[in-house]
Amino acid sequence: MQNPFGNDVPANLNERLLALSQAIAGAPDEQAVAECLVGTVAAASVDSCHIWRLRKGVEPFLEVVIAWDRNGDPSPRVGARVPRSSISAFDAVTPQCPVVSPSDAPDPRGYFALVERGDVFGVLELKPGRILDPGEVQFFRAVAQIAAMGLRHADSKTALRNKLKQFKGLYDIAEIIGEIADPKAIIETAASLLVAKIGFINAFIATVDEHANVLREQVTVGLGGSEGREKYVFPLDATEVTCVSALRAGRPFQVENIQQLADAEGWGETARIAGMRSAGYMPLRAGGKVLGVLSYGSHETRIADDELSLLGAFTNQLASTLARVEMNIERDRQIAALEHANANQARLLETVRELSTPVIPVHDGVLVLPIVGMIDTGRSAQIMESLLNAIQKERATFVIIDITGVPTVDTGVANHLIRSTRAASLLGATCVLVGVAPAVAQTLVLLGVDFGGLVTRSNLQAGIAYALGSLSGGA
Repeated sequence: MQNPFGNDVPANLNERLLALSQAIAGAPDEQAVAECLVGTVAAASVDSCHIWRLRKGVEPFLEVVIAWDRNGDPSPRVGARVPRSSISAFDAVTPQCPVVSPSDAPDPRGYFALVERGDVFGVLELKPGRILDPGEVQFFRAVAQIAAMGLRHADSKTALRNKLKQFKGLYDIAEIIGEIADPKAIIETAASLLVAKIGFINAFIATVDEHANVLREQVTVGLGGSEGREKYVFPLDATEVTCVSALRAGRPFQVENIQQLADAEGWGETARIAGMRSAGYMPLRAGGKVLGVLSYGSHETRIADDELSLLGAFTNQLASTLARVEMNIERDRQIAALEHANANQARLLETVRELSTPVIPVHDGVLVLPIVGMIDTGRSAQIMESLLNAIQKERATFVIIDITGVPTVDTGVANHLIRSTRAASLLGATCVLVGVAPAVAQTLVLLGVDFGGLVTRSNLQAGIAYALGSLSGGA
């Protein structure tokens, strides 16, 4: 039977390699891969092992992702980072040729390449406590190959889980901000949740101020947070500023060499401490108009294109929410202004109506109601209301209705007047109609209008004289 791991691997180690392959094939994440690898290495009587992975960027470095020591105190530990150049064996090791200490080395070590598609993306570092024989070298070379496949497989599963988590997180954020009615609260909530739920190092949101022709920072959450400092304001023609450049470009883009940009803009040390490796810049676009820009910092060396598209869709949703809320605020403002104007107009109309039908006290118990202009149903109701209120208030006995200023008196107008006089009589007041012109009198006769017992006089003077005479007991 052919040995799948090569004829140089001792037969007694084949079963371990097969068991390792089967275990790693089912490993769901990097931690599970580590547990499988440690079990195999420990059984091979090795003192310690580390897996270093290459992290690319402006300054590539190696990071410990798996660490184990037989004494329980591995050094360095998981998460430790060193410059790539500090482990010279990394650049010397190849997929076919591991780097193994010579027989006279006081502290023998072995370095085995982790390879994907011909590229070395990491090394398995062993301290066996002895000089490895050729068979063991081939064994650990095979172990490194299996570990590389396991890590890449775990990477794929982790990436898928992260994408699903990111999709769910962005959906939840969009749902939350969709319920908020204040633009400032929407922006602050979105930035906070992008850091808390999506895991960005920071989130920066700025909006365009068209009147001042500037881009104003609204909030920064996380690294370089805006709390406690003056917020940034960038002129819209300052294209040397990355966020302004993104705004003017009007399309999403990312900066992979963020450390270089951070150094140039004066915040390189902060980015280095936070482990920021890339940043994305997304214009806030709604209805064909760019409202502002959102940027974020990430631990990832590069954001995948599909994730960038997903973030772009979320940013558009954020922009649409802001535009909708701003539109609702402007609509409410206009409605309030219209309501205020209508209220003012209503008060003005009420004043005009009061002035158009003034009820004037001319003597104790005597009122004069001069009517000017046309009388319709609405005005007749207002005349009657004003008349009755004045009678009650002044305790009037006589009301003189002067229609000298009424151009036309037809059946409708006459009926309005008759109803008003009847209502006044129910309050104990007698109405005297004055100012009937000859032409109006002729028209009323031709129409057959009957004023019944309504007292009439030729003019206002005669009407007042009648009322005063009646009050004093004269004719």
